[in-house]
Amino acid sequence: MTRRPLVLATRNHPQAVSTYAALLILGLLYLTGVATARALTALTESEGFAALWAAGLALSGAIALAGATTPRGRLVWALLAEATGAAGLAVGVGTYVAAIVVDATPVPWATVTFAGGVAAGSLARALQCARESRMTLAAVAAGAAADPPPLGEARRVEE
Repeated sequence: MTRRPLVLATRNHPQAVSTYAALLILGLLYLTGVATARALTALTESEGFAALWAAGLALSGAIALAGATTPRGRLVWALLAEATGAAGLAVGVGTYVAAIVVDATPVPWATVTFAGGVAAGSLARALQCARESRMTLAAVAAGAAADPPPLGEARRVEE
């Protein structure tokens, strides 16, 4: 009897990688003072909170980016790192969305919608990576291949 490999949908997602890199850069821009988080500063009346938020955004982006670009041989660790980073990004961007909605200054709804979409997408990606890390561990425990071979390479069937 041949075992079918578990096909995961999480590897090689250029959209996720580019989003993680962009959020990492955005966090660094806030930390260096090139960009400002006026809504966060106005909401909390604290420059320190905005700096902590920016550091969390940059760190979460770096963790998610590291997980998304980890080689195939470390699939479970890559999925868990990406899930952790993506969850941090969802919280960070979600916090920003809440701050710009609560802020009394009128904000274009395109900004709110775009940032909310990034937060929702990050949360969905975190949940997907967490679910697939569980599936990968279950496949490894059952002795099945957790990730298919690259295209063009056939898998030998051993009985």
